[in-house]
Amino acid sequence: MQQGFWQKRMSRRRLLGGATSLAIVGSGAGLLLPRRAPARSAAQNDFVIAEDIRHTPVELAGGQLQGLRWDTPAGQPALRAASSSGGVYTSPIVKTSFPSTHIGLHWLADAPNSDQISFELRTSTDGWTWSPWQRVYIEAEPHQNPRGERFGALIWAAGARYVQYRAAFPADTPDATALRNVTVTVLAAAPPATLQAARTRRTPTPKPTAGKTPAPTHDAGSLDPPFGSDVLISRETWGAPESYRYDSRGYESWPRMYLPTKKLIVHHTAGLSNTNPQDPTFPYPNYSADQAVQEVRGVYYYHAITLGWGDIGYNALVDRFGRVFEGRRGRDNGPNGGREIISPDVVAGHALNCNEGTAGVALIANFEENQIGDNEQTMLSTLVEFLAWSCRRHYVWPNASSDFLQVNWVWRQGVQNIAGHREVNQTACPGQYLYAYLSNIRQSVAERAAALAIIKPAAQITSLPSQANIDAHSATFSWKSPDNASAEFSYYLEGWIPNLNTDEEYYITGVTSDKRPAWSSFSSATSATLKVPEPGRYTFHVRARDSKSDGAYESNWTFVAQSGARTSYTIGVPGVIKN
Repeated sequence: MQQGFWQKRMSRRRLLGGATSLAIVGSGAGLLLPRRAPARSAAQNDFVIAEDIRHTPVELAGGQLQGLRWDTPAGQPALRAASSSGGVYTSPIVKTSFPSTHIGLHWLADAPNSDQISFELRTSTDGWTWSPWQRVYIEAEPHQNPRGERFGALIWAAGARYVQYRAAFPADTPDATALRNVTVTVLAAAPPATLQAARTRRTPTPKPTAGKTPAPTHDAGSLDPPFGSDVLISRETWGAPESYRYDSRGYESWPRMYLPTKKLIVHHTAGLSNTNPQDPTFPYPNYSADQAVQEVRGVYYYHAITLGWGDIGYNALVDRFGRVFEGRRGRDNGPNGGREIISPDVVAGHALNCNEGTAGVALIANFEENQIGDNEQTMLSTLVEFLAWSCRRHYVWPNASSDFLQVNWVWRQGVQNIAGHREVNQTACPGQYLYAYLSNIRQSVAERAAALAIIKPAAQITSLPSQANIDAHSATFSWKSPDNASAEFSYYLEGWIPNLNTDEEYYITGVTSDKRPAWSSFSSATSATLKVPEPGRYTFHVRARDSKSDGAYESNWTFVAQSGARTSYTIGVPGVIKN
């Protein structure tokens, strides 16, 4: 996102009366103001208590400096390396105002190229016995949040009252990173009052009825989640305060938008890490069912309030007990009445520049540090089932890959339809041990999806529009079914423009009134000429059915229309304008 957008969001966030994130300047112990999120039920009382303890140069000077020096870039004091061998900074011990469940570090640095400072932190309940030093993994870059800081992912603190961090600086060069300040965000996420661990046996997924063809208006996009209420944990059940999503005027800080999902991206939260070699389960994840809920709550607060996003960034999260937690809130009115749980196509905030057109699911663990063993198979099985359902309702081929047009108009080549976060951003996520499983996961998803639905007939695009065709405000496509000569087809042309200054999309074509794909009626036609009414980004989608079933997957092709623009204001990218 461009910085202008985050500055606008921050101006609204400062007025937010629904939550507390406290900036505390001092030598360590901070004053926690009593303002809290208003509770809608007993389960939401003290959902998360938080404080920010900020270390400016005055407080940083109380730490230990090794191979570092003070500099004054732009007239303000900052720390940087003093030699070609780099340097290390160790902070004073920070005392929190309350026992914490999570610690998040974020810092402001001058970095002409990129911030190359790496952080670690450790925690203690008594100030004497300390946890091992834990690596701080990057959660968000400066242009992804209103503070303009680099944010580390939350680290589980297990009741800590004391925190200490250290930072390794790169070698001193003319453009070396200079550290201006560090903030320690301390969270205490309340445990659930009523949630229990998932049962061993889950509600089975209903099998499709052979010989029955769903009506065109009842396509796979409306498939209900294949999980029982003991497995699918809604926002209401895990206690999400919806006030976090609004500013003081009642406007959503992060307006909900909906764009067709073409990719599924796998993450890990990186928070609940088992770093204790004395733990009998080490090096595998080890956390309780209550701690998993606290992780979801902590991440929600950190994303929505601390980072200023206005909601949790993931579409869903999965714990080691096989429970699926609903993430980003979607439509308030579903096709079957009531709020829609895990809405299809709602844009979340899990992968920089790749959120539009993707959905993100995170495993609750740190798979950069912890490995996958027998006890994690329930988690993986649930992930496979979730991905198979997601592929089915979005018509996504589990084993395919294609080029992907990012929201910033940059093409990314050959992205897997089920991808790890590190495949689209520079990050360790979803961790080396989970990433090594992704190939097997894709195959398992394909097999599970095939067991849920008849894959054929397929639709295959056979001819594409020329650039001259597009420039003349139309696009002609042809298609066929390679496995059924009598197949029928349905299609639509998705068209929209991103506004990178407001994080909203301007819809051009291809959506219904509730922002769902506007599929055409099925027919035997194998070509169509569609209007390209104005500049923007477009994707043609086509799928097939026969007398027995709908084909499970679609074919699609994305293109950009840029010429013939009507004069008005710029939106999204230079040269792309609309009325």
